[in-house]
Amino acid sequence: MAKIALLIGVSNYQPGFSSLPGTQTDIRAMQRVLQHPQMGGFDEVDLLPNPDKSGMELAIEKLLADRQRDDLVLLYFSGHGFKDDDGSLYFVTRTTEQRSPHQIYQSTAVPATVLQNWMSRSRCKRQVLVLDCCFSGAFAEGMKAKSVNEPVEIAAFGGEGRAVLTSSTATQVSFEQREAAVYTRYLVEGIETGAADTDNNGIITIDELHDYAKRKVQEAAPAMKPEIFAVKEGYTIVLAKAPVGDPKLEYRKEVEQLAQQRNGKLSSVLLRALDEKRRTLELSLEDVAVIQSEVLRPYREFEAKLQQYEQALTEALQQESPLTETMREDLKYLQKVLGLKDENIASIEARLPKAQQPRPRWSKLAPAAKTEMPFATTRAPEPVQLLQAPTSNAAPARRNNKPLIWVGGGVAVLSAIGISLSSLPPQPKPSVSPSDSRTTTPTSQMTAQDFFKRAFDEDKNGNKKGAIDDYTQAITLKPDYAEAYSNRGIVRADLGDRQAAIQDYNQVIKLKPDYADADNNRGSVRADLGDKQAAIQDYNQAIKLKPDFADADNNRGSVRADLGDKQAAIQDYNQAIKLKPDYADADNNRGSVRADLGDKQAAIQDYNQAIKLKPDFADAYYNRGLARKALGDKQAAVQDYQKAADLYQQQRNTKWYQDALNQIKTLQ
Repeated sequence: MAKIALLIGVSNYQPGFSSLPGTQTDIRAMQRVLQHPQMGGFDEVDLLPNPDKSGMELAIEKLLADRQRDDLVLLYFSGHGFKDDDGSLYFVTRTTEQRSPHQIYQSTAVPATVLQNWMSRSRCKRQVLVLDCCFSGAFAEGMKAKSVNEPVEIAAFGGEGRAVLTSSTATQVSFEQREAAVYTRYLVEGIETGAADTDNNGIITIDELHDYAKRKVQEAAPAMKPEIFAVKEGYTIVLAKAPVGDPKLEYRKEVEQLAQQRNGKLSSVLLRALDEKRRTLELSLEDVAVIQSEVLRPYREFEAKLQQYEQALTEALQQESPLTETMREDLKYLQKVLGLKDENIASIEARLPKAQQPRPRWSKLAPAAKTEMPFATTRAPEPVQLLQAPTSNAAPARRNNKPLIWVGGGVAVLSAIGISLSSLPPQPKPSVSPSDSRTTTPTSQMTAQDFFKRAFDEDKNGNKKGAIDDYTQAITLKPDYAEAYSNRGIVRADLGDRQAAIQDYNQVIKLKPDYADADNNRGSVRADLGDKQAAIQDYNQAIKLKPDFADADNNRGSVRADLGDKQAAIQDYNQAIKLKPDYADADNNRGSVRADLGDKQAAIQDYNQAIKLKPDFADAYYNRGLARKALGDKQAAVQDYQKAADLYQQQRNTKWYQDALNQIKTLQ
């Protein structure tokens, strides 16, 4: 009964295949953890770097031949995988030659079918295959087990069977990078740290290890889908040992759990709690710093990928507008390489103009009417801006289905982006300064309402992270504090953590089912995430609960316009204007839809009304410029664009200031 491993890494290739120097790091890292007596405990771990086809086939055949039934065999491959037109998978070797950009000379590569045959013929009944290559999921097609009637000793190796771990699906391209492959990195980490031992029983089974690596991969690259395939009891094969009662492992698992719950964002409160945990476990600051860095690494990588894609899209829009089909294909390929989902891309595109046909900008919401809320002394909120995905090259529509923020304890409602206090009743003087929104009251003596008020002040002064921490403290002291959930949801949405915001709004709705504003707020975030139908359902509920809810009508109109139901959108804007005749934003939005429908004159009338109601309405000037340009009135269009540019500059909106100037250039 022995544990034998063969680790193959191909980094050097013939022309047509990019080099993968990280594969050599992969096999050495796997060797380190597999042969370690306190980890993998393998009896033999052989490395095979950069083999040719015959050398690779011979090494694999020797690995699987002449094995005892109760042995455990592991074969690992890191390198290029190739899938032909028939869907067959090949492992590319150092000598594999390309026939064309999309074909190879098959006799120079190792076909997966040959490996499947060797595995089926082997007497060894515990086989683990790890494939970190493109299209690796295709290996499982046709995989079958050899039936054996002779008894097999289970011993310490777990159940008999076969397990195949793949870094990607049958159709996905794995990461090609100079460092260690991301899937292998987390296989190694799961063994080396013991973190893959999810049930804390001191052993790591194949399914535990794969689940750990898959979760970590998807934290960094959500679109990647590592897979596991097993025959018989292959899932239960024991691959390694894990420490029991290790304080470092206990701390790591605590951080892992919190990071999953908070999407990689640990608040100052949690960090304080973790520091206390560190002291209890008697760990050094250096130890916990390393652990936190490793746990949070995939989240940081994900954010870096989002930034990389956003930069690429921004540069593409600067180079050409509208985007050509070729550029769109290039961006799609970048998305695939980065491992980002469509919804990840949607959140980026929501912040940038799309290059389609010219459309007007959708306006910001006007302040909501102040009405009594179902909470004592809490009044109706001022809407907070959330931008919808724009859809044009020159002037994408900005439809802001904005959540509503409010403050409990008799404090008047304010906008999260700041509004004039002149129209509101006198307010208590804040106990904080703009530079430091923390009170001097000892935390231990603060009530839930104290934390709530301080959180509101912090948000107003720009300390959103501090605001979230204090809203969380308020909720901890008062679990049914609906106001705190609502405001925390708004701040989270403002910081881009929209899933967490939705969870907060869900809790508000659970605590206060008749609070229409929470439905409206949740609809805003869902619309921002691209779930338009769910957003409409939320707006419907908000309007049902509060029939005079002009903001919800306006928001629903914007989403309906996005979905192409422009007549229904106009009806919603009509209703919003009927409920609130001074609703300049609804006039602007209705004008945008009318412009889309080709009725430029009616659109201009709406923009005129919006400007009359709100003379500093930059979006309305910009949109009217678009309509006048379409009608051939270039001089009037230039005047509108110039006015919009002036207002955008005053508002420090540099992006749209530049956009308005660009529009002027096209007319001169």
